[in-house]
Amino acid sequence: LRPGRPAAVHPVPAPAPGPTADATPALQAAVDALATLPAGGTVRLAAGEYPLRTNLLLKRGVRLAGAGRAATTVLGEGGVITLAAQDGHH
Repeated sequence: LRPGRPAAVHPVPAPAPGPTADATPALQAAVDALATLPAGGTVRLAAGEYPLRTNLLLKRGVRLAGAGRAATTVLGEGGVITLAAQDGHH
């Protein structure tokens, strides 16, 4: 995050469980919105499971934060999670 400026927080609730659940669109929209702000911000994941069906592109100045290791789980296809960072930054 960029120092000296307060960062925004964008909360994202866990999607309804089910075989077609996909948190990717909501998470990507939150990342994209925060990336437009001068100070960036944090996508705050509530407790629950967040299945990703496609890649999530993280952008400069944006962080993901969950409700805790035991409370928030990000699930990728086949158990693999792939997060891509813009401009090669993680």
